[in-house]
Amino acid sequence: MSSDKNLQILEKQLKTLGQKIRIDILKKLNTNQNPIAFSVLKKSVLEKNPGLANFSFHLKSLKKIDLISSTREGWFLTKMGCKIFENILSMEQVINDQKKKLMIRTSKYSYEPFDIKNVKKYLVKEGGLEESMANNLAKEVKDRLTKTNIEYLTAPLM
Repeated sequence: MSSDKNLQILEKQLKTLGQKIRIDILKKLNTNQNPIAFSVLKKSVLEKNPGLANFSFHLKSLKKIDLISSTREGWFLTKMGCKIFENILSMEQVINDQKKKLMIRTSKYSYEPFDIKNVKKYLVKEGGLEESMANNLAKEVKDRLTKTNIEYLTAPLM
């Protein structure tokens, strides 16, 4: 396949995935190992979108780009659908991580946004580290903290 053809396929997939209900369909299909009957799938997806009509149209759109398929038993994610869905989850995680703000509770019990520059300054000033090493450690601290479920950071946690 030429790269132009691949770009056309990608463009079509992205356009098709531009509607929330279609992502909801993929999410529901991803939760089951076995095919899901049309009526069960429709009910579970449409409970989040009760006013939406023409559910079959959305299934056909996803099937057309080979993300889902069906048998007599029901609908399921294809191999490509599983891979694309994994990437969607990764994208959602990146977006969630960007929105998540880590806060610091100060000794005066006020809350301030976590600032990596302050960690770096502290490591240089108090720890006597070289600036490049302090920068690397500060980035590591930020990366590890954003992966936690801590709502705010206190001095003892730091």
